[in-house]
Amino acid sequence: MFLLIAFAIFISGCSEPVEPTEPAASANIDGELVATVAGTEISKKDVLLQYPFEEGYIEMYLKEEIIKLEAQKLGVLITQDSVDYLKAAYYPGLDQEEDKDFFETQALELGMEAEDYYNVWATTYIERNAYLQEYIQINFDEPTSDAEADIWRENITNHFNELVAEYKSTGQLVIN
Repeated sequence: MFLLIAFAIFISGCSEPVEPTEPAASANIDGELVATVAGTEISKKDVLLQYPFEEGYIEMYLKEEIIKLEAQKLGVLITQDSVDYLKAAYYPGLDQEEDKDFFETQALELGMEAEDYYNVWATTYIERNAYLQEYIQINFDEPTSDAEADIWRENITNHFNELVAEYKSTGQLVIN
């Protein structure tokens, strides 16, 4: 339960409504490099497949990418079967009206159909969330009370921020 709360705090603000915009002016959104994380190029499209292209969301995306890499270093492997199972159970389709505007806006920005965007978003979200949850479970004892939960969340946030700082200082995170 606390892991879900931690993730909810981690991604707070991600579902703010976004006003529809015209499709991206760039014909090659893949080529718009945002950052490089441990040698992997992150494009504007990568970010848009998960979040609006805004500074706070870009930072969140990069932090999640680092946590995913760190989880993989610890031996965590999230299989496609696991992702497919969770997607079918929790994200069966584009039915939630409150989030539909977000999916339509992002799809428009990427030149995709909303349902196609939703499917890519859900798969990516589930995989990234699973790595995050596993990483937290490995590195942090779950709090035993509500009183410990605030300290626990703060420790997780601080740890994630330290990881980002470490990646920057070692050149493993280069932001363009």
